[in-house]
Amino acid sequence: SHYEPCAAACPATCVNPMAPGSCSLPCVEGCVCDSGYLLYNDRCVPSQQCGCWHNGQHYPVGSEFWTDNTCSSKCTCPAQGSKVQCSSASCPAGQYCGVKDGKPECLEESYGICHVHGDPHYITFDKVTHNFMGNCTYTLAKVCSNTTSLPYFNVEAKNEHRGSTRVSYVREVLVEVYGQRIAMVKKEKSQVLVNSVRQTLPVSAAGGAITVSRSGRYIVLETDFNLRVSYDADHSVEVKVPTTYFNLTCGMCGNFNSRREDDYMMPNGQQAADSNELGESWRVPDDDSSCGVPVPSPPCSAEEEKLYQSDQFCGMLTARPGSFERCHGVIKPQDYFDTCLYDLCALHGGQEFLCAALEAYADACQAAGVTLLPWRNATFCPLPCDANSYYDPCMTGCPATCTDREAPQNCSRPCMEGCACTSGYLLSGDTCVPEAQCGCLFEGNYYSVSEHFVSENCTRRCRCEANGQMLCSDLFCGEDEVCKIQDGQRGCYPASTDLCHIYGDPHYSTFDGKLHHFQGSCNYTV
Repeated sequence: SHYEPCAAACPATCVNPMAPGSCSLPCVEGCVCDSGYLLYNDRCVPSQQCGCWHNGQHYPVGSEFWTDNTCSSKCTCPAQGSKVQCSSASCPAGQYCGVKDGKPECLEESYGICHVHGDPHYITFDKVTHNFMGNCTYTLAKVCSNTTSLPYFNVEAKNEHRGSTRVSYVREVLVEVYGQRIAMVKKEKSQVLVNSVRQTLPVSAAGGAITVSRSGRYIVLETDFNLRVSYDADHSVEVKVPTTYFNLTCGMCGNFNSRREDDYMMPNGQQAADSNELGESWRVPDDDSSCGVPVPSPPCSAEEEKLYQSDQFCGMLTARPGSFERCHGVIKPQDYFDTCLYDLCALHGGQEFLCAALEAYADACQAAGVTLLPWRNATFCPLPCDANSYYDPCMTGCPATCTDREAPQNCSRPCMEGCACTSGYLLSGDTCVPEAQCGCLFEGNYYSVSEHFVSENCTRRCRCEANGQMLCSDLFCGEDEVCKIQDGQRGCYPASTDLCHIYGDPHYSTFDGKLHHFQGSCNYTV
């Protein structure tokens, strides 16, 4: 648009492009659309885009579209410049609601996505949100049918308190599939535990049927039957299952049957009264005897709630125009707005909690193929990157690694934000290194330079040398030693070793198994 001191008082619009010619009002000063543009809802749009606009997206006359990824409301554009008309609808029998090329559609083959984020909030396969703050280990999703011949899988999450005892965050994600137990652990972005042994990324297991690799900020486990479990090693987990498992799953993520009303299903087949009862029912026994469900946080004051709903806080998610507006027609922002408000109220604001909430919605949008406007900057939610890498808001989902330099060329994943390696560098674990400093690929596993391992029966110790060659030597355990795994490393250890474990903020598990919680900040004799 441009300024004119004497413009037509009846501007040309999408509804009436000829309005200035029949206008009897005197001219007024103001902004006028440039040639080839017409006014539509207080903005100038190209004349060829005079269909309908909805959530910042243009739709041609006669087109139909779903309003979000629940496929529960379908809209049409009836005429040029008019408002869209929407009505309740659903996918026909045999089809599933999914997202293709950044748009919700009814598809023959699709997938279910369960998203766990924040402190934590569980958005089920069928799009029901549970707010459950338990800090034990819980089943997220597993195969619950005894009649299917499909591969079995089980996904669990261990939560922990962080910053406040009233909320909890995901500390570890465990996936059981094909007889393998693979654990992804908080702040550990270069390695995972495979059957309790640390292995550097990328990892291949079960004869190549399981792969674990870096993708943007996430560690991603994929199987040959298209199960995909992603963890950002901080607070966000995504479980993605193909529709072949429709109505065959159970856990906090629900039963994946497109019916929202039964997403409180407990292991006994009954519906829980609330999210707390549901969460407690899916608790998995672990070695943390002190875990449980904290007392709920007190509600926000009216002043705090108004502040956190504003465009400086959670309102950023729903703002129009705004950084996330492009995604509103694909993934409904309201659930993420509600959980953002919940988190900021429980944790009394704080940019890191706001950033985590915005990040969760941005990740879901990018995973659906939506390209967002930049929302981070140097002072607001910056994503720091290590040496030889840089922040990229839309990097390849399959970065080049020391074991697969051509990975980006064969990538079917949508782009993701993350730290991309500088040109000439490759990913080794979570570090960008020159190709000459890549490690060793040995017996199907990757090892970074100087990394060592002990063979399964402790008869051989091997070390990756700087030239990419693995140097091995014989190993014999002593009379008072046994071959076992300790702290993720297999080796010869004293037969009578006892373990004192100190972790978290901090917790002390003594040699005799008693647990102490002590938050002192001085030096102490362990």
